[in-house]
Order: sequence, then C-alpha cells, then structure tokens
Amino acid sequence: MSRSGAIFNSMRTALVAALLIALPAAADTIEFNDGTRRTVDVVQQEPGKSITILLDDGSTQTISWSEIRRLTLSPEHGEALRPPARPRGGTNYFIAFGIGGFFSYGRLRDGAASYGGGPEFTLRPLLGLTRLPDESGGLWHAAFLEAYGQFTGAGVPNGNASGGLLLFNGGVGLGYSFLRLGVLEPDGMQAGWGLFAAWRAGAQHTSFVSANTASTDDFSHGPTFGVLFPKYRRASDHLKFGYVNTTISFVKDSTFFQIVAGGTF
Repeated sequence: MSRSGAIFNSMRTALVAALLIALPAAADTIEFNDGTRRTVDVVQQEPGKSITILLDDGSTQTISWSEIRRLTLSPEHGEALRPPARPRGGTNYFIAFGIGGFFSYGRLRDGAASYGGGPEFTLRPLLGLTRLPDESGGLWHAAFLEAYGQFTGAGVPNGNASGGLLLFNGGVGLGYSFLRLGVLEPDGMQAGWGLFAAWRAGAQHTSFVSANTASTDDFSHGPTFGVLFPKYRRASDHLKFGYVNTTISFVKDSTFFQIVAGGTF
C-alpha cells in the first residue's frame, strides 16, 4: 500500500470514530414491553419506526418501536436527536371529519318525553387563531365552522298513545375551541386535552310513527359544548381528536338534549 493510501485509511478511520463519539456517552434508557430495562447510547431515532444504538464494539443495532414501551433520552440526546418540527406559517388550519353516536332525550310540545339515539356526522374546518405549539407543548386557540347531520330513532312512551319518532337533523355551526398539547413523545405524537363551544342552526324533519303518522319540518338551533382529547402527529402535521359533548336543540315547542361521543380522522 502506498504512503498516501495509508494516510487516507488512517484519516477515514479517525473520521468514523469521531462520528461515533460525537453524541454524549450512553445515558439513555430503554424499557421494553416485557418490563426489562437497558442503558444504551442512542445515535438515531425514527419516531414510530425504530431507534439505532451504539454497541461497545463500535457496531450499531436497530430496535423496532414495537418492542419498546418507553424511551428516556438524556438531556443532550433529547436535543440532538429530536425530530425536526414541520415548518408552519403564521396561520394554521386543519379539516376534521368526525363520526359519533349519541343518546337523546326530548321534551315534546304536548308534554310527552322521547328517548332514543343515533349517529352523528360532522365536517369541521379549524382555523388557528394562534400558532401551533412547538415540541414542548402549550395552548392552541382556533375558530371553526361545522357542518353536521344526525339521524335519531326515538320512542315516546305515553300510555295508550305510545309511538315513535324518526328525526333527521342537519345544519351548520360556528364555534371556538382551545387545545393544550403536551410535550412531544418519542413516538412523534403530542397528546392533550381541550374544550369547545359552538352554536348550531339548521332544519329538522320529524316523522311521528303512531296510529296516525304525520311529519313536520322545522327550524332548529341551540348550543353544543364539550371536551376534546387531541393527538397531533408533528411529522405528518395531522391532528385528530376524540370528543364528548352535550348538544341542546330547540325545535318549535320541543327541546332535545343529547350526550354525544365520537372521534375524528
């Protein structure tokens, strides 16, 4: 081997060694699904996919996220290995399509009560009033429009005059929500909680199923408010959330109360 070749090989070996020790010494902890713990030196991570650790002999090992219950990085590694945040503009928005189910209780115009339930479908564009929090978490405020549709089947126990109701309800709403997102987890997700409130307005078609079947079409309106359970995946800029809320609908001389639970995609 020539003198220049030997010098090149020495420089290459030194460069590889420098790259392997560029990060702080092993101070990271893996807790596996079986409960065992291992202190390692993490040199690379792909949240939701795998991590790569440096072994004592200088080689590396890749471990799948599916094997890991929790990864705790040292402060130095937490900064060096944190996945980059997706750049966001001055405003931010999301479109959430939701499916839920509800229980309904109604006080009808003749004083009778109805009990029932059914599915609810929503399409909700959210426009951020503040910038989305960074990886350390924080508050996010948003205004939203909402298009909704409901189908309700209900019974009306009323002695000899018992019957049923079929309700089709749809319209739009305008509201406000805020989310508190937590810190970025090793799997690339930020979870948290939030609240929202809106006012809905639309139309309701009511079919009375009894000895004398009849139907009406009426204007409906009322508030909806509840709790959100958001999950934000920063790498793909995707926000979804579960929700539990109460909706009150005023329809002519009747009032309907609903408890709704569902989630968005």
